[in-house]
Amino acid sequence: MKRHPIISADIISEAGHLGEIAEIVYQHHEKWDGSGYPNGLSGDEIQIGGRILALCDALDAMASNRAYRKSLSWDEIEKELYSNLGKQFDPELEIVIPELIEYWAKNFEGDIENVAQSKLQLDNLIDQHARLRILIDSINKMLESCSTKDEIDLLISKIVELAGVLRIHLNNEDRYLYPRLMTSKNNEVMNVATEFDSKMGDLSNNFISFKTRYNSYENINKNPQAFISELKNVISKLIKRLDKEDKELYPLIESDKFD
Repeated sequence: MKRHPIISADIISEAGHLGEIAEIVYQHHEKWDGSGYPNGLSGDEIQIGGRILALCDALDAMASNRAYRKSLSWDEIEKELYSNLGKQFDPELEIVIPELIEYWAKNFEGDIENVAQSKLQLDNLIDQHARLRILIDSINKMLESCSTKDEIDLLISKIVELAGVLRIHLNNEDRYLYPRLMTSKNNEVMNVATEFDSKMGDLSNNFISFKTRYNSYENINKNPQAFISELKNVISKLIKRLDKEDKELYPLIESDKFD
């Protein structure tokens, strides 16, 4: 968990023009009193962007449903933010809290309402499945005749693209899908969602680990057979996941069972 600011900043930094944003993301779990991570920075050592993002991230976390608790009320969120000024948050950000909560409440509640009305954005999730499958097919075809450095570099770019779409898809499920399904009064829905949620992190972590280890022509060329074997294995797991969602999870959403 404590490595996620580092991982997130690393991902964002792949786009050179987002360098400053990457640094802000890297610092968003630092705390004003120095008790945060990853570097234990304090006060003005933390960029102003990092301090603002820390406040927004905490607000968003408290406003979101989690498997272990329901979202807090806006009064509770406001109290928590004020009580942590000078500890977790820059005390000078006190002035923005009321406006921030008002904006967040309006937009967050609008998102939740839209999600419910659209069956948890099922069409969007299905579209993401289609994109993932297209990328997988492209990677498999490239793998059959991939030999030169340029071809391998192109394959790497497709793997990075696949990882990005997968990350968005899993984040959408984690934010909008599972919290609602896992609190369903229907035991079938709750049990299926709990099973899927428990395996979601493994799939994402495995793919990130693979992408990180084989992120260059040089790394692949050290052991191309291992690269091919691991790529086929991680893609096989991803396809099984997509098939399982299409056959077992999404039909529950299409029905009224999750209400």
